[in-house]
Amino acid sequence: MQQAKDILSARKLIEVAIVEDVIKNATPKDYKLLREIVTSEQDKIEHKEISKGIRLSGDFHLLLAKISGNVTLEWIATTLVPQTSLVIVLYERPDQPKCSHFKHFELIDVMQNGDVAKASSLMAKHIQGIEDRPKLDEREVVSDLEDIFRKR
Repeated sequence: MQQAKDILSARKLIEVAIVEDVIKNATPKDYKLLREIVTSEQDKIEHKEISKGIRLSGDFHLLLAKISGNVTLEWIATTLVPQTSLVIVLYERPDQPKCSHFKHFELIDVMQNGDVAKASSLMAKHIQGIEDRPKLDEREVVSDLEDIFRKR
């Protein structure tokens, strides 16, 4: 449980920094691609293909990291995003809404308008929302996350 909390906490710090760099570096083509991913994410969630929707949500965040142009932040994100997806799959409350695509569309709009402060705030709230979704205090650990991601 603590590993899951640590992963989510680290993500919040990293992704706020990524958003600032995205605003500096993103092209209209980048924003178009981000919207395409989120549209696909929305479609999968609406068709109850939750695992595919979660993967596309992760793809959205990984693309943000790539667009940021910061190779180190991108490398860290490629570690944290899949781990977060696993945390969500393992521990998410079934009654929680799967509507991150709404937040993703809003974030794209704000970034495209160049509002760093608002985009940073939205990303922090978005990741906090992800932190609030899993029931990390109520369920026994199924498996240690380090074991799941350890290369064999």
